Amino acid sequence: PYAYVRNPLYFGNFLIGLGFCVVIWHPLIVSIFAIGFFAVYWITIEGEEQRLSFKFKAAYEDYVRSVPRFIPRFFPYPRRSNTRFAIHRVLGHGEPITVLGIIALYVLLYLRQELYQEQKPFSIPTYCFLALVVALGLAIIFSMWSRYRTKRK
Repeated sequence: PYAYVRNPLYFGNFLIGLGFCVVIWHPLIVSIFAIGFFAVYWITIEGEEQRLSFKFKAAYEDYVRSVPRFIPRFFPYPRRSNTRFAIHRVLGHGEPITVLGIIALYVLLYLRQELYQEQKPFSIPTYCFLALVVALGLAIIFSMWSRYRTKRK
């Protein structure tokens, strides 16, 4: 994915968030999402690019000139390595938080459907679903906390 765009994970997160905004489709929500997303990620990307430029020097500068920061290109970076994409690298960089955010947005949409559009009280399956989501969220938070404590030692 990095042969087509420098930040494929952030691009994917943007598309996921935009998808939720399209489902909700309220101009204020779309505006808050877009401004918040680019405010947070642009700062993150700038810092990452500075570190990568310092570490990899001319090779990274060539990559930056050839591969766009956010909008994917149609053809892959010609001087890419043969290194395969590894999901464990993604999971080690805070993406469980993104998963938790996606689950939270899904739950909010579900609750909106149940409470406002159908105007009915929660059913037993709804309570079970909420309990499962809370348990999953707590498991992700505990896992991240454990990993953080291990890294500090």
